Amino acid sequence: MATGDNDVVGKAVSEELYLDGYYAEVLPHQKWKLSKNFKPKASSLP
Repeated sequence: MATGDNDVVGKAVSEELYLDGYYAEVLPHQKWKLSKNFKPKASSLP
């Protein structure tokens, strides 16, 4: 997950949703760059 929120909020949301990790305090243009590195875990998406 990439969020513009601070680290405390990012960590809390990530844990609540059982995510593997998170990036906090990310600006919109940085989110776009990060999304290029994300790969789906499933072999097919709906």
